[in-house]
Amino acid sequence: MRYELLYNHMHQIISEHVFEDPSGQTLKSRNLKDLVNAVIRFREINGLPPGDPEQEIATKYATKYPWLVREDLSGEKVPQNQSLASGEAIWRWVQKVWNSPPKLPLLTPEKYSDRAQICRSCPHNLEFNARLEGGAELVRRIYILGRGDGAADCGRCDIQGWLNSLAVMLPDAAERAEVLTIPDHCWLMTEQAASKDAPGEEKP
Repeated sequence: MRYELLYNHMHQIISEHVFEDPSGQTLKSRNLKDLVNAVIRFREINGLPPGDPEQEIATKYATKYPWLVREDLSGEKVPQNQSLASGEAIWRWVQKVWNSPPKLPLLTPEKYSDRAQICRSCPHNLEFNARLEGGAELVRRIYILGRGDGAADCGRCDIQGWLNSLAVMLPDAAERAEVLTIPDHCWLMTEQAASKDAPGEEKP
């Protein structure tokens, strides 16, 4: 169920509006609308997934202050919509790469072009708009991690939960893959097979 906050309800809370962000930070404001904006700014400044602050606050208020919430019957937004869910997933993956960047140089377009083409034609490749689904900070981090480069129109991987345009550039992408059940046509499968078939160094 999706809720709507009643910002102009005549019976507002006398004390401060409070919201505990999943990050552990407690945000407070005298005004309900200001609380929503405070959560948005807090997440932007700290590079956290944007989420849906208004809906998150409304969900908590539905039981705590039900007179400030009503069910949203507009039908314009769908609960747990796929766009929001995919944005959160990509945010988490990009954050992992941000915290543990590749030690080796990124692959050049000549080297990752085959990977990118496989992703583009893969049925598990889903469209993803980083700016619309993740926000400006996600776009900035993707740009920095990719050093301004990236394979366009590669979308996101429905299996690995990563951003294909950045993943194809990573020389250690296979090590970052969290799902081991990979389709035969995937470049991860091809490269893993090639790695196993490659002759090893002869030991004295």
